[in-house]
Amino acid sequence: MVPPIVTLQDKVMLVDDRLDRRPGSHSLGCTNHVFRDAIIEAINVFADCISEYIGFCMDNSIPTKEVHCYPNNIPWVTSDPKALLNKKNRALSSGDCAELKHIKRELKHGIRESKDNYKRKLEDELENNNTRDIWVGRREITNLQRKGGGTAYGNEQQANEFNQFLNRFDSSSPTLISSGHHLQLNVAKTKEMVMDFRRNKPLHSPVCISGTDVDSVDSYKYLGGMLDDKLEQTPNMEAVYNRGLKYAPPQDASPCTKRLSEIERQWMHCFGRSVELFLSADYKLPEDAFNWWKRLQLERRNFSAYSETVGRLFEMIPPSPGLSEPRPGSCRTCSLVGNSVKLKGSNYGPEIDSHDIVIRMNHGRTKGYEVDVGTRTTHHIMYPESAVDLDNTTHLVLVPFKIQDLEWLMKAFTTGFHGTSYVPVKSHIAANKEMVMVVNPAFMRCVHDSWLSKNGHYPSTGFMALILALRICDEVHVFGYGADNDGNWSHYWEKLKDKKFKTGLHPGTHEYSIIQKLAEKQILKFYEGR
Repeated sequence: MVPPIVTLQDKVMLVDDRLDRRPGSHSLGCTNHVFRDAIIEAINVFADCISEYIGFCMDNSIPTKEVHCYPNNIPWVTSDPKALLNKKNRALSSGDCAELKHIKRELKHGIRESKDNYKRKLEDELENNNTRDIWVGRREITNLQRKGGGTAYGNEQQANEFNQFLNRFDSSSPTLISSGHHLQLNVAKTKEMVMDFRRNKPLHSPVCISGTDVDSVDSYKYLGGMLDDKLEQTPNMEAVYNRGLKYAPPQDASPCTKRLSEIERQWMHCFGRSVELFLSADYKLPEDAFNWWKRLQLERRNFSAYSETVGRLFEMIPPSPGLSEPRPGSCRTCSLVGNSVKLKGSNYGPEIDSHDIVIRMNHGRTKGYEVDVGTRTTHHIMYPESAVDLDNTTHLVLVPFKIQDLEWLMKAFTTGFHGTSYVPVKSHIAANKEMVMVVNPAFMRCVHDSWLSKNGHYPSTGFMALILALRICDEVHVFGYGADNDGNWSHYWEKLKDKKFKTGLHPGTHEYSIIQKLAEKQILKFYEGR
């Protein structure tokens, strides 16, 4: 390659190029304005020429190497999972929720199969004592390129004790910690908690320190919180609740059979965090709550689009919800009616209708089932894909999962909604728009994080309705919750076709166990049905 010709420009003589630095001054001091443009042009041309020559030298003298980097380049991600990942990205770009759900299921199965294959490969290498391939695999996983060995320290006894400690679950001999480790522990205050999530848990020997076995416990108080060996939130919830009851103020006389105390009501506020139940014209959703909410159904629009949509929504519906939390001295009783097949033949209708507020949800219906589910409805909780027509005296409580759900609410009352979703959506809805309430996405997140300990993709409509009822009612009566005998969420008005449905994307078993625990504590009354 022929190097570029470096040309020198004519010299420009400057007598004095000092700038006048007085405030507001733009003069060039003694430099004549006639030469200013010529000077700048000469400098630019000279700089470009030098830059080109430096680039030429770099291209011809500095060695380069082309490196290809691939995402998820880990040993068990083979060509099959990569193909599924590409299909998932294409489905995500197209916005096809049904296809995306199908591909996610395939991808989960494909990754599991690839990991099993890689596991079998490693096991074969270990069984055949193929140390070379084992170390090659270690470098591949950790990206370790360092040559040469490190310096070993310690002694054989410590190494054996460490190995024995790591393998104590498969050993019947006690695990010893000697003074050679220079570990000073108060054995009486030391506890061992084993977190083993295997289906068949083997018995393990206790840790032994200075000849004394360490006690093994299922739960332990640490830094003010309760931990258990299943990493569940329940022990901590119960500890906070019981501690709060010690400081509860005296309860005023109330006509309610079971009235929540003030400390219990604070406990319902997502464990100390005050979160608004419903959106209002003055409420500003935190952006981190929006970022959590937008992932529920793959919302692609940003926070600004959400804020703009909410602003337009409250130009049409009331600026604040029409239901407040209970006041001291009052007694507001509520019936919360789920859609479980357990309601069929229950004869709960009169009991359901006897309460001040009757909350129903989704496709729940009363016509033809009055004896079992009652006739009254004061609040109906729904989302666009489960919407039903209401009368003029019933509150429409919308649970939004994406910005389109808010747009649906506006269009369903006016011009009609003509968008698409994963199932057909009603174009128009009959309801009283002066009685519309919209659940706060931050409250949805609170229920998922605090109540469900982040179990499941997001809470079911029924579980969010339950926590809403606990917040707005003094006394809560729960009907129609729970799976059928096959473990499926089936409805009282229809026969379930998909016998493998179970509880869908929701942690149904975990939600049901929380309802049972709240009933045991007499925080609510649970009617289990048939």
